[in-house]
Amino acid sequence: MNRNHFIFAWAGNKRNEATQIVPFIKLNDIDTFIEPYCGSSAISVYLSNQGLNLNYILNDNDPQLIELYNIMKDDNEFINLEKQINNIIGDKDFNEAKYYELTAKDDLISYILARTIYYRRIGLFNSSKIRKHKTKVKYIGCPIHKFMQSQNTEMHNKNAIDIIKENIDNDKCVIYLDPPYLKTRNKDYYKNIDNYESIYTYLRTLKETKCKIYMSILMNEDLIKSLPNFTVVNQYDKVYCWGNKRVQTHVLLELNYCKIYKDNDILECINQDIQSLSLN
Repeated sequence: MNRNHFIFAWAGNKRNEATQIVPFIKLNDIDTFIEPYCGSSAISVYLSNQGLNLNYILNDNDPQLIELYNIMKDDNEFINLEKQINNIIGDKDFNEAKYYELTAKDDLISYILARTIYYRRIGLFNSSKIRKHKTKVKYIGCPIHKFMQSQNTEMHNKNAIDIIKENIDNDKCVIYLDPPYLKTRNKDYYKNIDNYESIYTYLRTLKETKCKIYMSILMNEDLIKSLPNFTVVNQYDKVYCWGNKRVQTHVLLELNYCKIYKDNDILECINQDIQSLSLN
């Protein structure tokens, strides 16, 4: 899914990493897919494009992002939003001063504008982006709009941990976690999060779940080892070309709080436990 699926660029989205993530998630007997840190919902969109008609629960701590998702569900509202953005960008008098005047407001238009036309950081004026968008933005029919229109989606603006707690006993769901990375988190996207480590603290307290939980994270051995039960189901390198070119290793973890054994596996598991005890 190389084409941008969202209405503007979203730093850190998993669009180009979906093939390194989705094949390693156990989706059998699942009817609900949950993203507590949905952002641009790249993995959900990818699943939908693969023909998986699941119930999608999208949550983010960003209230304006959730407002935008809700507008996407209504074609008339979304068309009107597209017109408003194009009227602003297409105005011959639209300049740097007007840009900062508009983006200083706390509304959805300023939210989108600051993320459509910027230089290096959200909200920093970029005249070249204005020239690029003189041809008008096109939101209607883009992948995220088609997804919101065609799939059974449920949106929330809650703490990610609350979403996990609400669904932890649902054995028909997968929870996919893509929390802000502790070393490289982008404050422009996560300004509403007070404690970046709270999700890891919470996961350390879990003992048993009925749902399946997966998490994407940068390779950090100390952090990973602090989680009590996990399996590294995939590890891959990602090249970052913005600024100084660099390579970082990412891992996908399956958090093993939910152990479901087939009948013919039970004896083997018991034998393994007995062997483990004898070795100790």
